[in-house]
Amino acid sequence: MNQSQFAKHLGISQQRVQKLLQRGVFTTVVKEPWGSRWKYTFDPVQGKKDFDANRSHVNRPKLKKRKPKAAPKKKVVKKKSEPTEVEQQEVIDKAGLKVFDTLTKAQTFKETYLGALRKLEYDKESGKSLDAESVKRDADRAARIVKELVTSWPGRTAPIITPLTDVFEVEQALKRECDQLLSEIAKEVLK
Repeated sequence: MNQSQFAKHLGISQQRVQKLLQRGVFTTVVKEPWGSRWKYTFDPVQGKKDFDANRSHVNRPKLKKRKPKAAPKKKVVKKKSEPTEVEQQEVIDKAGLKVFDTLTKAQTFKETYLGALRKLEYDKESGKSLDAESVKRDADRAARIVKELVTSWPGRTAPIITPLTDVFEVEQALKRECDQLLSEIAKEVLK
């Protein structure tokens, strides 16, 4: 048993085994040259006895009365069967993926996809493309402004049109108010 296996067997670190070895704690160790180093082979039974005999009373484990452990309950695990080719193809079709017949085509597709992702990231960082969240936020703001201005328009134009009796004058007044409304919308939305 080598040094690392012996350390695991004793439940201590390799460094601790090395220190105990240098102190001469282990009596049955075979020391063989191994390149420019030494290889140590340990007897697990005698090594354990040597280790326990040289252990301080402070570090010795306390013996506890062991209660018999109940046998663990066996869990019934249903093994999933491998999906059939038809099921695999359905999943691929639902995901909108392609199945490639050659490795070269698959690698080409992957590299094209990664290149497209990098281009999108560059465009976003350079300001050529917009973040979907900011576009949605701006569209919501614009819709709210348009709604407020359009719903207030009839109340604003009714007093202007009411005293007019000529159709031409009413039409001209409505055109002026529409132009004013559109310019207000453009000014507010494009802020």
